[in-house]
Amino acid sequence: MGISRIVFSMARSHDLPELFERLHPRFSTPYYAIAVTGASMIAALLLADLALVVAVSTFAMLLYYLLANIAAIRLPAAHRLYPTWVPAVGALSCVGLIAFLTPASWAIGCIGLLIGGIWFFIHRKSLR
Repeated sequence: MGISRIVFSMARSHDLPELFERLHPRFSTPYYAIAVTGASMIAALLLADLALVVAVSTFAMLLYYLLANIAAIRLPAAHRLYPTWVPAVGALSCVGLIAFLTPASWAIGCIGLLIGGIWFFIHRKSLR
């Protein structure tokens, strides 16, 4: 469910096609985003090695947390909830844990980042 909400949010900010921001008329849920992410997950579970799927997912999750910790470090002092050392330890922990992932999860995760980066820059250029 969480991934479908990320897809929905990205569509709302015009980073993904607007199809994914459509809400179900009765339930007010992003039904296209839920259907596509659900089908993608089922396909990954049926067609890929489950351990690899989990490892790639872990890579992505640790990367999100790493970026969130870096953002927390960069917050102005007036907006911080915790001392700077707390997100610094969090960021270092993420880097340390990512180091233990398999080379295949690194490769697939980096390919995903590359594809996402290319999509982002091409798409942002077309919005100007």
